Amino acid sequence: MKLMLPIWVVLLVSSPAFANSYQHLSWWLVLLLSATVVLLALGLWRIGQQRRRLLRLMGLSHSADAITGLSGRAILDDRLSQAIGRHQRQQQHLAVLSIRLLPLSLRESHRHDANAAELAGAWRRSLRRSDTVARWHSNEFVVLLEQLQQPDAAFAVANNLIAIAETYGFGNGKQRVHIGIALFPNHGVEGVELLRQAQASSRQAELRGCNGYAIA
Repeated sequence: MKLMLPIWVVLLVSSPAFANSYQHLSWWLVLLLSATVVLLALGLWRIGQQRRRLLRLMGLSHSADAITGLSGRAILDDRLSQAIGRHQRQQQHLAVLSIRLLPLSLRESHRHDANAAELAGAWRRSLRRSDTVARWHSNEFVVLLEQLQQPDAAFAVANNLIAIAETYGFGNGKQRVHIGIALFPNHGVEGVELLRQAQASSRQAELRGCNGYAIA
């Protein structure tokens, strides 16, 4: 059975006007599709840029921090785990220091980024080669002190780190530095517990409203 089209449909399709209209419609569809692809690609690029910027600002690089050059979380976790194993066998002390810089101004501009990098470098130079300094968060750093002869040595290091931070403006006005200290094995025998105790202690130091440290 043959399909018979109405004569007006045949005449419309075969007319030059229809052909021109169809050609114009095709071009508009191509342009619309091209614009959609460009906008989609631009949106994905912006999302990628924002994500990379957020990771950089939040200090979430697991290997190394791009701003300060300090160790990241993965390196810190590995070194802390190995250090705990060694210190258990050797029956020595180690300390975990959680350092919080307030307010959260280090991520507001490139100037603050440069200031954070300089401060981190000064902290790094003040410590022994066996110690580790890592950037845990945008305004939070962690210091791992190994092979302490006495636990009190960690308190002296904390005071020195605070003094260094004060030379970079922390302690003047609203900018402050707070340190929490957790000792192995006194406050925990696992890395996660030591970090948690040190971070909780840094918040206790913050409540005092001035530069200083608190012990878990």
